[in-house]
Amino acid sequence: MINSTTNSLIKTVSLRPSSGPYDIEYDPANHAVYVANEKTGTVSVISTGNKLIETIHVGLDPRFLLFDPSNKEMYVSDNGSASVSAISSSTNKVVATIAVGNSPHYLEYDPQNNRIYVSNLASATVSVINGRTNKLIVNINVGPKPYFILYNPANKDIYLSLYGTNYVSVINPTSNKIIAKITIGGQLAYYELFDPINKNVYVTRYGGVGVWVINSTTNKVVMIGSGKNGNQDSHGQHFLVFDPENNDIYASNIYNRTVSIISGSLNKIVENVTVGSVPLYLEFGPVNHDVYVANYNSDSVSVMSS
Repeated sequence: MINSTTNSLIKTVSLRPSSGPYDIEYDPANHAVYVANEKTGTVSVISTGNKLIETIHVGLDPRFLLFDPSNKEMYVSDNGSASVSAISSSTNKVVATIAVGNSPHYLEYDPQNNRIYVSNLASATVSVINGRTNKLIVNINVGPKPYFILYNPANKDIYLSLYGTNYVSVINPTSNKIIAKITIGGQLAYYELFDPINKNVYVTRYGGVGVWVINSTTNKVVMIGSGKNGNQDSHGQHFLVFDPENNDIYASNIYNRTVSIISGSLNKIVENVTVGSVPLYLEFGPVNHDVYVANYNSDSVSVMSS
């Protein structure tokens, strides 16, 4: 765990051996942090006191987590089960299992219509789930290997990266049609994040260096610097998380055990913090203002203070 005030490591929470922590999500309803463990088919629950308090069994190979503020449920994509599990945050029990496409990967919430979007890697589709009924609405054909999904509140569109391409597709949530394709340099478009302060969309490139920024009004892109002290400081930027306390964006660097801190006002990397081995996914805790880092090869979670 990383303190978000000092950018220092304050604690490491040990999970079950060989858990393979993959993603982390904060639950504002019960103030707990949920961790999807790909190797054990479980979701770990960490209290605000940074203690492991529960282990929930879900489907095979759970990947990503998403909290729905309208029904107070935590959703997890079961990559090996072609399903999405819904967990009640009041009971920490699975309350629904929703069949989707093959190899469901990432989840995104659209607050305009209370829907959950799911990218299905092996089906070339995006599934849309009704958050009120937990029923599948439609599968949208989007092309091979849909990966990450982002809801952009500035223009109400859905941004989708497809693994193996160098562009981001834009989906109109009313028509469920692709309305634009935005080219991201010469490398693979990967993860996307929206900054509500400057209204920009940040995109990492799988295995690449540097982060691209999309203007929400024009959909034009620019690239920000590759690192504070050069490429070696921030190689392999993978996942992003936003810290509203200081308008910073945190980027996990899977190749060198660090997290880069990007200033949202300057659009440049201002710091690199050492964490565990193969840091994959990040989450910001709004109560304690800490940033949580899932270290895949270390079977641990680093906590940074922002």
